[in-house]
Amino acid sequence: MADADKFLYGDRNTTGNPMAQADWATKKLVWVPSEKLGFEAGSLKEEQGEECLVELTDTGKKVKINKDDIQR
Repeated sequence: MADADKFLYGDRNTTGNPMAQADWATKKLVWVPSEKLGFEAGSLKEEQGEECLVELTDTGKKVKINKDDIQR
């Protein structure tokens, strides 16, 4: 699969994964702004007031982002 194709087609491993489905159902899967890609997929780990801790799906990196900047 080409690099651009991963944005056009869903990953079958993710759609059949019960843990990913549970995260999606509880609105823990989010999009966060990225300078390189525009937006990156992530998983919401915790919310503290106006800030959220998000683990990026592709890299596993954890970032703190203002809750108004994430897309659910």
